[in-house]
Amino acid sequence: MALLNRIGFSFEDDEAEPGLGTSAVWVEAGSTLANYQAMASALALKMDAVSDAELISISMQLELDLPGGLKAGAVAASLNERGGLIGFRTDGPSADSLWIPAFKRTIMSGTTISLTDAAVTALTDQLMLAVNTLTPVTRHGFGWDNPYYGRRSFRKS
Repeated sequence: MALLNRIGFSFEDDEAEPGLGTSAVWVEAGSTLANYQAMASALALKMDAVSDAELISISMQLELDLPGGLKAGAVAASLNERGGLIGFRTDGPSADSLWIPAFKRTIMSGTTISLTDAAVTALTDQLMLAVNTLTPVTRHGFGWDNPYYGRRSFRKS
C-alpha cells in the first residue's frame, strides 16, 4: 500500500465550534512541500466557496516509514486507553506533557512512572536532542526541558 499524507482543514462556524468542523484529504507521499502547499491552497479555495464556515487552519500529517527493530505485535492485554503522561518543564512560560498509549506497567509503581527507568530516560533525552537539525518542540513551539512527573493516565477510545 502506498504511503499517504493527510491534509486537514479546520473550519469555525458562527457558534465558534472549531472541533466539529474538520475535513481531510489524503494525498500520496513523496512530493515536495511546495506541491503539498499548492494542493492545499487549491482545495481550500474550493472548500471555502461551498462552506458558510470560516476556514481557520490547514495542517498536514505526513506518513513515514516505520524503522526496523519495532515489536511485531501488541503485548497481550495492552490497551491504548491505559497510557502514561510525562510532564516536562519547557523553555517557554508553561509546562507541557507527552502522552504515550498502552504505557508499560512494568515501568510504573502504582500510578507513578519511574522517570529514572532506562527506556523512559532514553525517550525524554531524545525529546531534547536534535536529529539532522530537527529538534522536537511542544505544540506551542517551546523546547522540552527536564521531565518532572510521570503518571498513569486514561483516555477514552
